[in-house]
Amino acid sequence: MDVNMGIQDDYEKLTSFWNQASIDDPYWFVATKLQFRRDRLSFDEFYADAKDDMQPLLETIQACCEWVPGDGRCLEFGCGAGRGTVHLARCFRDVLAYDAIDNYVSITRNAIERLGIRNVTVSKSGIEIPPPSEPIDLAYSVLVFQHMVPRMVVHYLSQLCTYLRPGGLLYFQCLTEPEEALEAVAGTNGHSLCGTSLSMITSVLNDGGVDIVREVLAQEYTGNHGRSVIIVAKKRSSLV
Repeated sequence: MDVNMGIQDDYEKLTSFWNQASIDDPYWFVATKLQFRRDRLSFDEFYADAKDDMQPLLETIQACCEWVPGDGRCLEFGCGAGRGTVHLARCFRDVLAYDAIDNYVSITRNAIERLGIRNVTVSKSGIEIPPPSEPIDLAYSVLVFQHMVPRMVVHYLSQLCTYLRPGGLLYFQCLTEPEEALEAVAGTNGHSLCGTSLSMITSVLNDGGVDIVREVLAQEYTGNHGRSVIIVAKKRSSLV
């Protein structure tokens, strides 16, 4: 099968599931906690939920980079309902938030308007991520790649490497043990879980001039469903 045709099929299958999820119970499917079910949802509680994710991110930037978040431009890939977007907006000068699902794009836009946030642009992405008008300082993605088959992960990471400026960071969560993760799908809530090998991730990053500088276990995102990690990778100042 042609690789591009395969990615098209993967994309249609993935977005079909998430289109329906965004209708059935959009907040719960983003963060599967009982308090985010449609019948008991608290807007304020949902949008406060990802605040703790920001401190490790900010500490990582401080340790690995010369730039500071307040001057930086962030691209969030797979913003979902904007749970993390609202906190990224409070840390960065500008945030570009992308999602492939129309309903999630609308939910995020409504949330940032309701919260009075003015430095976020929310847009729909597709098989190709719309290129930013200028290179970005940080590409951020959590609870996204674990739902994609490996060739999709490689496809999107390759694009994010291109959009990153020299010295900028990729900060993303994924599963890196495919067999264990795939077996864990049976009997779960319907989310498709996929793993992508670390060797495959390293290869595509290296091809894009990006080197892994940190790997941090992040099992809180997936429980026992595979080996979940935050991967931090930095764009080289010059390609060799």
